[in-house]
Amino acid sequence: RDLKPANIIMVEGIKPVIVDFGLAVSDSQRASGTSLGEISGTPAFMSPEQASGAGHRIDGRTDIYSLGVILYRIITGRLPFESKNTLELLRQVRDDEPQPPRQLVRSLNRELERICLKAMAKSLRHRYTTADDLADDLRKLLREDGLDQHSLMTISLSNQPPVADRSMRPSLSTGRSTQSAEPAEMSEADRLETTGNGPEQSSTGESTATYIPQADGQNDFDDAVRRAVEVTSPNAGQHSDGEALEIEDHSSSSLPSSVKRFLEAQRRHVTVMNCGCDVFENPDLQEFLDPEELNEILREFQQRCRSLAVEFRGSVIQETDDGLAVCFGFPHSLEDSGQQAVRFGLKVISSAGDIQVRTTEGTFRPAARVVAHSDVAVVEMRSSEDDSGSSTVSVVGQVRNVASRLENIAETGVMLITDQTFRLVKRSFECESLGVQRVRGVSGGMQVYRVVAERWLGGDDQLNAAMDTTPLIGRDQEIGLLMDRWEQATEGMGQVVLLIGEAGLGKSRLVHALRRHVQAELAGETDSIIEWRSGSQHQSSSLYPVIDFLRRRLGVETHEDGPSRLSKLVAWLRELHLDGDTEIALLASLLSIPLPEQYSVPDLPPQRQKEELFGLLTDVLREQSRVKPVLFIIEDLHWVDPTTLEFLEGFVEQGLHDSILTLMTFRPEFETPWRSRAHQTNLALNRLTSRQIREMIESRAGRSVSEQIVSQVIERTDGVPLFIEEFTQMILESSEGSDDGEDSSSATISGHIVPATLQDMLMSRLDRMASRIEVVQQAAAIGRVFSWEVIHAASELPESDLREELEKLVQAELLFARGRAPRIEYSFKHALIQDAAYNSLIRATRQDFHRRIGDAIETRLPETVEQQPELLGLHFSEAGEHSKAIDYWEKAGTRSLARRAHREAIQQFRSALELLPLLDDNEQRWRTEIRLLTSIGV
Repeated sequence: RDLKPANIIMVEGIKPVIVDFGLAVSDSQRASGTSLGEISGTPAFMSPEQASGAGHRIDGRTDIYSLGVILYRIITGRLPFESKNTLELLRQVRDDEPQPPRQLVRSLNRELERICLKAMAKSLRHRYTTADDLADDLRKLLREDGLDQHSLMTISLSNQPPVADRSMRPSLSTGRSTQSAEPAEMSEADRLETTGNGPEQSSTGESTATYIPQADGQNDFDDAVRRAVEVTSPNAGQHSDGEALEIEDHSSSSLPSSVKRFLEAQRRHVTVMNCGCDVFENPDLQEFLDPEELNEILREFQQRCRSLAVEFRGSVIQETDDGLAVCFGFPHSLEDSGQQAVRFGLKVISSAGDIQVRTTEGTFRPAARVVAHSDVAVVEMRSSEDDSGSSTVSVVGQVRNVASRLENIAETGVMLITDQTFRLVKRSFECESLGVQRVRGVSGGMQVYRVVAERWLGGDDQLNAAMDTTPLIGRDQEIGLLMDRWEQATEGMGQVVLLIGEAGLGKSRLVHALRRHVQAELAGETDSIIEWRSGSQHQSSSLYPVIDFLRRRLGVETHEDGPSRLSKLVAWLRELHLDGDTEIALLASLLSIPLPEQYSVPDLPPQRQKEELFGLLTDVLREQSRVKPVLFIIEDLHWVDPTTLEFLEGFVEQGLHDSILTLMTFRPEFETPWRSRAHQTNLALNRLTSRQIREMIESRAGRSVSEQIVSQVIERTDGVPLFIEEFTQMILESSEGSDDGEDSSSATISGHIVPATLQDMLMSRLDRMASRIEVVQQAAAIGRVFSWEVIHAASELPESDLREELEKLVQAELLFARGRAPRIEYSFKHALIQDAAYNSLIRATRQDFHRRIGDAIETRLPETVEQQPELLGLHFSEAGEHSKAIDYWEKAGTRSLARRAHREAIQQFRSALELLPLLDDNEQRWRTEIRLLTSIGV
């Protein structure tokens, strides 16, 4: 548990021997070797599970991580994580991804980088299982590349002066020269010690307790490696306070995803700070100080800002005439980036007074001013135009312009923030409104605040199992009411419950609890639970919830032939005693199942056919309820298409004497088209109280938690269970390491809006994933629910890589997976995670994803093309393939007209008309426009 260069000696110059087993434990001791919460070892070489106090969970893979750190230092000349503050170093080890070695040493072999990063994986399950596996990969690399080739980075010590008598002979160089190296002193945070008279020792000599950084004079010799690397790669490892990193060609597809995501442009919600000092406008400074002294003040101020930016996880984006511009939220994505930005600003103002120049005329101090604005921008890491190999953060958008111009109205000694930033930090900082201020370039002015001070405030088994892990807290009354209504329904008194609440208030969790209760009461019977599902992408898909339910209930496969699907439909209807030719024909037509000659759709007007279909759907529900009481669930009613909504309106009015409990959920912005009925109950969900939040956190964590964590969650979640759950999960991941191991109408509700106050939290969750961000983004572009078939067809990743990436997301509980390969269906655990991933896409990437998704559906899913042309219309619209999109929207509208789904048809025809101006003005466009206008009766 304490592998590091200082504990490895080289016998005869070539044989490594491990020494100092003071912290070692055997396999049999592992269960009792370290207690929960204790931290033992050397921080710089410590594994994430050790750094998080989970030493009781270690195994041999913990040492593999340390070997990876040693390898990292050998091949780059630096440690992956460095800080003079031990607590910060431990946080980096737990939370941060290491800078890829090839960013530091361009000539490094790609496979060697992969081996090193795999050994250092945050999650135990993603590391090498045994040291033999690691050794096998290294041997294979040496065997395939050969020591006479330059694919491996050359580490040469031949130019080092002979010093000391401790030698090391790295065997990764093409040459075989060796050189003695002088032992170097360990950095201050390389070793942990306790306060008091020294470390508290266990029986094995292991250090435990509350630690502070303290140099112990322990010698180490691996700085010699750094000097050796500097000989062969003079620029390796150079950086400036963490702001400029050496990178290679950004287009390299082999870059690790944890870095590649930052080298490609993306949309991010960021806070931009402009920090300036009064070195040019202060009359005393101008009158009594020499230009050189003024320059020294400016440089000192800028350096302090740089250091503070590193401390608060900001990134310097520009050196201004009188200070710096700093970005928060990229590339360091924190759950409280906005708050960190304001803390940084207050610190800049207070620290500026520490700069002073003494002259015969007196002592002079500069004063600082800081302004901040938060908004969405396009961000990326860009390489410098010179040959330095460094990179800088690029931020493009109105956020920079506003921050720059806001500085013109700021007085020295003051920090000003706009309303957008105020919304992010108002619970954490005391602010004074300055009203609407005129800001050049911003029409109508902007609400501006002065920051005063920080406030110090104290169906599916897999799906059901995952949902069961979510604690149901503070909903006893709601659960009691739902069970009471279920009891009434079982006695033949039909009930309707409308469950109303904002996104994240726990509507789905309550539905799940009732579903579990009904399953238990009906001895596991699932046929009596009927669920109709919808989504934002299906708002104009007529009767989509019905079609989706029938496919799930019948067990229809995507590529199943017509006769097989028909036989399943007939068998199911026969069980319900509804297997007449008309009933079979109606549902077969709805499911696009080819009909033999003995069946035919009734020759009725479309409106009459719709009425017949509605009657059949009602009969299906009633026949099912005659066997056993039925729980009829329709979630996300605000996304249901108008035709389904029309059916539900009629069904609610008719279901007074059926043994059916109809449970519908929707957001407050939605209004049902029917008036309240005597057998209808409206149940609005409220946010949780502080006591309930604490109970939910402790239930989720499985243990008591500190008051500080509770306060943070209360502050950040505002009593919304979803936000509490996600924020608590993030804290648990941080403390335990990474070893996982709405609108007024359904047609116009926004699909991807994420509250600004949640942007930081959601993007932080995504950024911390050890998976390719593009997989999450492409999945988000498909929809909340997506199949393996579609994402596989649309993705450019090899099949094995894509499966691995999706499995990571499932393990991290960002996705749920249902079914078995190859017919796996995935769904985002939370819509807000999907929205955050989708919103991070720049237009070009978003269009490319939608184009590939549309092409995949066209070529691989002909049934979807036939039944849901509006889905292709949506994807090709977003892809900028306007001609294709118009064709599919027109097909969708024509199909809806044939079903008398007039409102959907109008929506679809209008979607096509909106795209027409983007086509060339020619005769074909005119004909299309006339045809579309005629279709909607204009």
